[in-house]
Amino acid sequence: MQNAVLIFVFLLCAAFTHSAHAQTIHVIDGNTLIIDDRTHRLHGIDAPEFAQICKDRNGEKWSCGEDAAEHLRKLVVNGAVTCVAIGRDYYGRSISKCKYYGKDLNARLVREGWAWAFRRYSSEYVKQEDIARGAGLGIWQANNMPAEVFRDQSWQLARELAPDACPIKGSKNSQQERIYVMPWDKDYAKTHLSLEKGERWFCDEGEARSAGWRAVRN
Repeated sequence: MQNAVLIFVFLLCAAFTHSAHAQTIHVIDGNTLIIDDRTHRLHGIDAPEFAQICKDRNGEKWSCGEDAAEHLRKLVVNGAVTCVAIGRDYYGRSISKCKYYGKDLNARLVREGWAWAFRRYSSEYVKQEDIARGAGLGIWQANNMPAEVFRDQSWQLARELAPDACPIKGSKNSQQERIYVMPWDKDYAKTHLSLEKGERWFCDEGEARSAGWRAVRN
């Protein structure tokens, strides 16, 4: 009997250890996760960028980008997330369909108004977007700027001001980790580079990743 109890406790601890390891999750923004050092860009959806501001149904401004990321973080903080990569993007990230307790996480984010259906690449979540728009949920409370338009405008503005028209800031954080900051990231304007310390500008995200820099975790 004692041996049976010990075996049960061992198996329980092993299962817990495996589960804890499998649930090492960082949320980058409302549509990007890092699970065990693998970056997953959620397929078919486009959430507000972290620094993006939206309007609610009363015309008041709200931090839709921060709230979208926080909503995703609350969903996945306890784990139970599985992702299947269906491809890779230009930046080396896995384009993934993820499930939360067995249900389509990508679809849920669109249906609840936390992301647009990314029609440029997929029509899979158009039905969920129609539901959210019809109910005036989240980003559909008002006529808010799609994330891809926000990125384009932020990029063009930063490009006009950056050296050699290369607007991505390769910085070092307090732990001296090499990170890069995109024009639509929250602290882009506050990030000042020191070329003497090895910080630098990048022209595109692929270049930054190839040089060994990682995306900032907002």
